[in-house]
Amino acid sequence: MRAARVLRDGGMQGLVIVLAMLCPAAALGRTKAVKPSYPIRVRVMASKYAVIPSQFPGSGGDLIDELTVMIGGKKYLWAAPTGRKKSLFRPGNYQARVISDEHYAPYEVRRQYRMLLPDGKTIKVMLMGMKE
Repeated sequence: MRAARVLRDGGMQGLVIVLAMLCPAAALGRTKAVKPSYPIRVRVMASKYAVIPSQFPGSGGDLIDELTVMIGGKKYLWAAPTGRKKSLFRPGNYQARVISDEHYAPYEVRRQYRMLLPDGKTIKVMLMGMKE
């Protein structure tokens, strides 16, 4: 209401005042896209092909890349997709973040990670095993 009155009474000067008041509000409404962080340091120690049972009867199984990784001094087994080229991951250091962490009971865990690759692409991997 006040802006309409300023425009009516002040003419062009009122328009300038209203625009000056709206510009900071418009700037505050914009948000920058935040890149997700990958805080977990992952050491891929070994990589090999493995076949997991398929969810479709009679199709044999699905080929995965079975990764032996170390996170914080503990060993884990991850399942990663092999992709169209059926390639393996090279051992080395990578970054990751947890994207799903479900606990059905205190002694059970189901976890998925998003792993950042050196070229900036990411893949989703699933926890398959862990060792003390």
